[in-house]
Amino acid sequence: MNFLQIQTRPDIAFAVTFCAQGQQRGNDVDAEMVERVIGYLAKNPSWGVVITASNSPHENLSLTALVDSSYASQEFERRSPFGYFILLNGNPVLWRAKASPVVAVSSAEAEYIAISEAVKELKHMLQLLTGLNFKVSLPMCVRTDSQPAMAIAKSIAVNPKTKHIDVRFHFVRDLHREGLIEFEYISTHENTADMLTKHLPANKFEKHRGQFLINLSSGVRG
Repeated sequence: MNFLQIQTRPDIAFAVTFCAQGQQRGNDVDAEMVERVIGYLAKNPSWGVVITASNSPHENLSLTALVDSSYASQEFERRSPFGYFILLNGNPVLWRAKASPVVAVSSAEAEYIAISEAVKELKHMLQLLTGLNFKVSLPMCVRTDSQPAMAIAKSIAVNPKTKHIDVRFHFVRDLHREGLIEFEYISTHENTADMLTKHLPANKFEKHRGQFLINLSSGVRG
């Protein structure tokens, strides 16, 4: 299942990550969750990501990240699950659902750490594409529903509320000052990365699923 969610099925990314975190416990509840994921795949075997071609083969490529985090919602260690989509010309080419490497003390910090992880992928993708002689439009856009996290990323001042944040996450500030990335606020209801961070009601899940996935057998989104 992990191979499947990494390659073509972001709709199961959070569920598979959640199951993997409980793998060592190996209780009946975790086994039931795995069965539910398998059942979902059995009922929805034809969903997949569709990549659409650019209107002009000569235009610069665009790289965008959609980022979200769910503060301290991990049941045992209280780490914050986060997720991101990396979009190439609006098409999802990479996505991840993970748990924060450290325990965050606020939702803003959790979102800031998530942004940091997503920006790593953006920079790697930029290096890869430019190494292949593709032109990429700058700055790259990072979309998040956390205005406090954006404020942390844009600030160069030492703040008592953020001075404890590990220095390894602050390279985001450097990339912003260098003009490589910019930040854009997106409503929580419109942030598709939300599906990578938590269990969602069916209507919200299907809405987000329909943004990037399509039923290949019927052509239906959502």
